[in-house]
Amino acid sequence: MIVSRLRLILVAAIFACPRAAGSLQPAVPYDQYGQFDNVGSPDYSYRLDDKEALKRHLPTGVYPNIRPAKAESRIDSNTLIQKHKVWVLPTKECLDFWGRLDPWQSYDPRFAEGVRQFNYAQCLERAGRIPEAIEAYYATVIHFPFEQDPLRNFPAFWPDYLGVKAMDAVYFLTRQYPNLGLRYMGGEIRVENGYDDKESNDVLRIWPGRLFKVSHGNKPSAEDLSSQEPERTIGSSKGVELSSYGNGHWLMKVRGRPMFVRGVHYVPPPVPPAPEPEGFWKKWKSRLSRPLPQADREVASDDLSAPSVEAAGFWDTGWTADRNENGRPDILETWIDGNKNGRADRGEPKLGDFGLMALAGVNTVVLPRPPSDTAVLEEAHRRWGLYFIIADSLNTDRAALPEPWMSRINYADPADQNRELLRLRRLVNRHKNKDYLLGWALGSHSIHSAGGLMPRSNAKAYLEFAAKAVAAVKEIDQLHPVIFVTHDLRDLPAVVVAMAQADVLGVTAYRGFHGFGESFWRPLKEIWGKPVLVMDYGMPSYAAGTKEPEAEKLQSLALRRSWQDIEYHQGGGAGAGVSVGGCVWEWVDGWWRDAPSQTSRAHVRDSTPGEAGPFADGHDYAEFYGLMALGEGPEGALLRQPRKAYWTYGRLWKNKE
Repeated sequence: MIVSRLRLILVAAIFACPRAAGSLQPAVPYDQYGQFDNVGSPDYSYRLDDKEALKRHLPTGVYPNIRPAKAESRIDSNTLIQKHKVWVLPTKECLDFWGRLDPWQSYDPRFAEGVRQFNYAQCLERAGRIPEAIEAYYATVIHFPFEQDPLRNFPAFWPDYLGVKAMDAVYFLTRQYPNLGLRYMGGEIRVENGYDDKESNDVLRIWPGRLFKVSHGNKPSAEDLSSQEPERTIGSSKGVELSSYGNGHWLMKVRGRPMFVRGVHYVPPPVPPAPEPEGFWKKWKSRLSRPLPQADREVASDDLSAPSVEAAGFWDTGWTADRNENGRPDILETWIDGNKNGRADRGEPKLGDFGLMALAGVNTVVLPRPPSDTAVLEEAHRRWGLYFIIADSLNTDRAALPEPWMSRINYADPADQNRELLRLRRLVNRHKNKDYLLGWALGSHSIHSAGGLMPRSNAKAYLEFAAKAVAAVKEIDQLHPVIFVTHDLRDLPAVVVAMAQADVLGVTAYRGFHGFGESFWRPLKEIWGKPVLVMDYGMPSYAAGTKEPEAEKLQSLALRRSWQDIEYHQGGGAGAGVSVGGCVWEWVDGWWRDAPSQTSRAHVRDSTPGEAGPFADGHDYAEFYGLMALGEGPEGALLRQPRKAYWTYGRLWKNKE
């Protein structure tokens, strides 16, 4: 809290007196032509006194330098919603529409002037006109910080306020393009009561900050922590150590060697019955969704899906399938099908999934569904140096299950608690002494509700049970960290209080094309203050109406920027210093994910639009997240077709760019 107060004092000083920042010159002289009122309060506003003078400093399309076209008829809501998908619009169409739109042409009051300005900023960025994009985003912060995204319904905590999104974009782009000679300082928007699922009680306190001109190539400096003694250490030198330093930064070591997590989630594609019985997926999903009979609840299964032996066996097929009947699991013989001809040609060695991961620089694999036989994990660690995070969802009380391996549980029921804790202890005892183990991840999808937010049937009971689960794991295994996984920043203060025993906070966050943002890292450092692992992030490689290469390019761009943001905030970096890495969702497409809904058969990739969110075309596509695509045809499950993001991460993680 002391750090937070000092920072606010600094922000106020910079804002009240720009010269306090030295000889920096404002990039846009807002102070000369208007007045900032009630900075830092809910009544913030910018009163523009000389519009014509300010317009001369701004490019066309950046408020107030707008020349909307005269429309003969009003624009309907459907057109606006389609044009809102700016990342998949042709660049000229994007600029022409949002650069000239008069909000009064719309029948839809959601698409107000702030929405026009924010979308035009994205169009400028898409067109590569980065300085103008930064000015347009900054104008959104100055003039329209309270307006909201009109299509906000992604199932996660997400900064719906355009001021927050635009501010994150300004911070990110000025860092990404230091040679532009721009630096953003003092910008902050605090959303009081912003960690719940209500908007009616939100209170925004706004410091718009200053966009300054600086010398070209001027970058914030990093700090070398290698020669400093840590102030606090969690864990053991025989396993995993987490050390904090005087500046609040954290570093991780594994058996004495520094490590930054470069992770992927991995679920080997399971094998459906052949031929599939009529209604197989529907019946299977229905079976998993029902509460367990009392007799089954008293049985402590060490499988992650206790509802039925049939379901548990289905998930193990992904680890054990041997389609060519040569005695080795298929996942150890997969290959990169570079020419996409469906055959393993010369120059396409069968390295297996783990070898292909290591080739791209992956050092950590997250297993939400680990194998019954650990020999394959031991081989992957011995041969490729990979570590594994064993992830357990703690199951869920959702009626509509987010992942089909989860069973239903009443967190307030002592019998259910005992069954789950016994199952968890068995899981920990199976893996705790293995060299491949990096840590335990508890939670994640169990924090969803049917709408993706937090009110579960009993959120308090869930957090109390999760705290017991964390304590149970730490009692058995003191050498590996326990990561509690939450969904973005939803209920962050309550999670922090309940999870005081957890070593790392794992955060699932899907935030689009500007990394995760200062609105993400700042509260994590101030409220949590311990290591953070971005446990789950990603972008589909599919977008409706967009050709495959362009969709892959957008996926690669979003994932590249996400990783650069994760790396910027690592210990010793110029950012928050609490990041210990990130784990991208996911290694290979999950062709089975939508099958339980009966929208398609298991072997056909389903391109039905999912939930709305910060994706390329504004929609989720659950079966298209892989860095690798599955192939078609009889050998499709054995081959891996790399997407652009795979090669991008190979360059980033191998330190070649």
